[in-house]
Amino acid sequence: MGIVCITCHDPHQTNKYPAQLRNPIASTNDYFMPTNGSFATHYKANVNICAQCHNHAGAAWNNSASAPHHSPQYNMLLGTIGELESGETPHQPGSHALLLTNQCVDCHMQSSPYAGADRPAVTGHTFRVDRYDVCLKCHPYPQQLVTFATGAISNQVQQVKADLDYWAAHAAPASLWEKYGNLAWEYTTPGELSGGGPGPDPAGQKLIPENIQKARFNLYIVLSDGSYGVHNPYYAVDLLNAAEDWITEEVDKQ
Repeated sequence: MGIVCITCHDPHQTNKYPAQLRNPIASTNDYFMPTNGSFATHYKANVNICAQCHNHAGAAWNNSASAPHHSPQYNMLLGTIGELESGETPHQPGSHALLLTNQCVDCHMQSSPYAGADRPAVTGHTFRVDRYDVCLKCHPYPQQLVTFATGAISNQVQQVKADLDYWAAHAAPASLWEKYGNLAWEYTTPGELSGGGPGPDPAGQKLIPENIQKARFNLYIVLSDGSYGVHNPYYAVDLLNAAEDWITEEVDKQ
């Protein structure tokens, strides 16, 4: 669904937020709107305006139907989605959640004034991060840092996927491997890391160990966030490390 002005702004109401925004620019209270939830019941007016849509929508590791929706950015920023090895409820806000006054807007809506016909004003309403001026407050070489961080997380994502494929081939129940091959660890509707047909049906999902289900959940949460660690790098690494440890534990049982 396309974003238009009234998605974020209410032209008929003056409130405490600048530019007649419907919600605040920043917040640290966790939030999600379930895909089958009631807006009247779950809506929180005091939550970051971007988070109104960019939340995990009720994703959980024990939902085996399909991979998490591509919308957990706010929860990744706060470190409140994913499974930890400790079993504790996660709450590990990244520095970008706590140190950036305007959170998402600071990076995704950087602007510059009109400087001439060849240099028009930039309003930031493409929401693309195509400049790094705001990053220079903390990072002397932001573009290089982004390249390093996203490359490292991308490599770890591929490693966890390879580990899950290895589990499928060497440690999955024989009935799963024979019917689904490398998809033996996947959701019934596989995520974008896999292809070639459906994954295990509901009966087959019950044969997948909890550790593997948690590992694939962490993998797809990090992938679905889309920032490859930029939103919350240390937490992304924690989730992928936990996934690798759980897979190793299951493989070692064989």
